[in-house]
Amino acid sequence: MNRFILSSLIICSLIINGCSVKKDPSHREAVHIFNEVWNSGKYELLETAVHQDYLKREGNLEINGIKSLMEYIKNYRESYFNIKINYLEELYSSEKAAVNFEIEGTPKESGRKFKAEGIVIFQFKDGKIIGDHSVFDQISALSQQGYKLEPQELSKQRILFDTDANNELDDQHALAYLLFSGNDFDVEGITVNKTKNGGDIDSHYDEAKRILQLCGLDEKIIIYKGASGSFDEIKKDIKNPNFDGADAVNFIISKAKESNNRKLILLPVGKLTNIALALLREPSIMDNIRIVWLGSNYPEPGEYNQEDDPTALQYILDSKVNFEIVLVRYDKPSGTDAVKAYLKDIRAIMPGLGPKIKKPVIGRDGIEYLNFGDYSVSLFEKIEEFDDGYDQGYNQARALFDMAAVAIIKNSSWAIATEIASPSLKQSKWIERPQNDRKIIIWHDFNKEEIMKNFYYTMENHILVSNSN
Repeated sequence: MNRFILSSLIICSLIINGCSVKKDPSHREAVHIFNEVWNSGKYELLETAVHQDYLKREGNLEINGIKSLMEYIKNYRESYFNIKINYLEELYSSEKAAVNFEIEGTPKESGRKFKAEGIVIFQFKDGKIIGDHSVFDQISALSQQGYKLEPQELSKQRILFDTDANNELDDQHALAYLLFSGNDFDVEGITVNKTKNGGDIDSHYDEAKRILQLCGLDEKIIIYKGASGSFDEIKKDIKNPNFDGADAVNFIISKAKESNNRKLILLPVGKLTNIALALLREPSIMDNIRIVWLGSNYPEPGEYNQEDDPTALQYILDSKVNFEIVLVRYDKPSGTDAVKAYLKDIRAIMPGLGPKIKKPVIGRDGIEYLNFGDYSVSLFEKIEEFDDGYDQGYNQARALFDMAAVAIIKNSSWAIATEIASPSLKQSKWIERPQNDRKIIIWHDFNKEEIMKNFYYTMENHILVSNSN
């Protein structure tokens, strides 16, 4: 924005507010003291220039009082290696002032200096600043720091969800959480597989379909049936067009091959059979995908998803694909087993949440539902066994393992990621291979409070996902 346009905006603002333009030295002194505080950090000067009833509101920001303003300026200054604000042009009236300024500095986050122009409107009472409103050319500032603006859809992560949906209750909550996070994800599709619990492949397909229907997305996202058997049982038939799991495996391959500047995230929250078969059938997709798997008690043995198809896991451990494990670690505070939802909270928060669909969906309990929230309550009330969630005064709790895997893709700060040399799994026991050049990531120590807080917030403020097709 050039100087002429900025000056015009200032003049128009003052005229519109019914103020005759004239210099007021006392106001000018207050405005310059205000700027000195920003540039020098001499916070004791604020009381000489700022009214005790100072109030600033901009979007979600609210600063009330001199102390709050001081903290705001202090935090802003501390985020820079240096910061300097220069006044380029100033206009004063009896009640307001408008200043065209130039801000320059080096943010600690980027380490790259920028310089940009802006405008601030001050309001006065008893000769002191009682409020201000400012804007500056953030696009230019970000560009100088090397950032690029992208359409919102390009900032979303492409994700394909692979699930044994009818096994328990965490799959359903993970899927709903994913489908309600439309600002973060494009969901390419859903694939299902059969594990030892939850019935045949059709039962897992039907449960995934129920969740899609309850979330109002059954006409936009497609489900593909995957493997009923294990990797070892199926791999010999991989060149046969009708091998077990072919629909899901071929879909995974097709989505991974699509020309797109965003890598496809595969999120398996059951056994790894579909994923391993896709890599076996088409190794060329390896560079196009990131696998984030919910499973394993590593470095201890056992865990449901791992034991359901250990050969599929070993095949991926020995490949070169980008592979990350979101650890379960039963009864350990460092695993997703610690990310629990309490029945009391589910009953209080979840009823009625999600889109209100017109045609009722019959749940796996045979009862009709019109939203996911009511079905969530039913899943919790009718699950056969519960974890020992007696801490914090609750009677019953259940770990939402799979939902935590969605959460750390959404926000990686909610867990710790550690790179390790890819180990080997032999007869259900982990064998370390410290000299292995092949590296994988393990996710552990989850911020269960923030994850559950965001889960409930997302349920209450759902934004439906789209896909990139």
